Amino acid sequence: MYSIIANTKLQTWMSTNLQAYLKTSTNSNIKNHYIGPTFNITLYTTNNTIITGLDKDLIYQTFIYQSQELNYTGCDEVGVGDFFGPVVYVAVTLDKKSIEYLSTHPVKINDSKKLTSIEINDIYNKLHQHITHQVKIVYDNDIIDNHNSIAQKVYYHHLNTLHNDKIIIDLFTTLNSFKRYSDQLNITWPHLVLETKADSKFISVALASIFSFFFFIKEMNKLNEKYQMTFPYGANNVIPTAQKFIQIYSKEELATFCKTTFKTFNEIT
Repeated sequence: MYSIIANTKLQTWMSTNLQAYLKTSTNSNIKNHYIGPTFNITLYTTNNTIITGLDKDLIYQTFIYQSQELNYTGCDEVGVGDFFGPVVYVAVTLDKKSIEYLSTHPVKINDSKKLTSIEINDIYNKLHQHITHQVKIVYDNDIIDNHNSIAQKVYYHHLNTLHNDKIIIDLFTTLNSFKRYSDQLNITWPHLVLETKADSKFISVALASIFSFFFFIKEMNKLNEKYQMTFPYGANNVIPTAQKFIQIYSKEELATFCKTTFKTFNEIT
């Protein structure tokens, strides 16, 4: 069984070329269901597509190419809402080399929030040497000029895509806000696609999301090992851990790896 994100172009291709195999489904979560002699394809309303059957390898390979993301760079970030740890920005470019490798080495390409840490680790280890990507790991004390959260995302995604012409970004603000901050930072973009929930619509963004989760988990594990503590994810119920930390170390040390811009930081004594 293979799992892949079906973008609009791939869904159009399926509708055109697999119409003869379209079957009716009573499952409200299924958008289209195609059943052929040697394949079974289920396209869900989430854009996740499950491929099974004897020809699943050929179908998967065809889908990679028919997604038409060649030379597109997908961008995503992880850690914005986590009190402990950095924000990790990743850009994945599906150049010819990356597409060719991905088409013959199936992995579970899905929204990273629906994957386990084990699955994320496995996908990264299988792909990272063969998929072109850029990574920026940014702690609060690395931030330039006190940029707010939106400005940071605009700045670091641009930094990751300086040499790319076709860019897809998982939209994190309004279009007007994105343009305003780009202008303030003197940033110009080439061909740019801004989409909400892009990690569930484009293969490149889904992979960027998976890779960013991998690096974020890795950074959190480094912190756990360095300080011999377990730092929770997210921003809820973090104060007890932070207070315990400063009793052993200091608030100054805490500031080296937490979000000092969160109001939570000022509540820790």
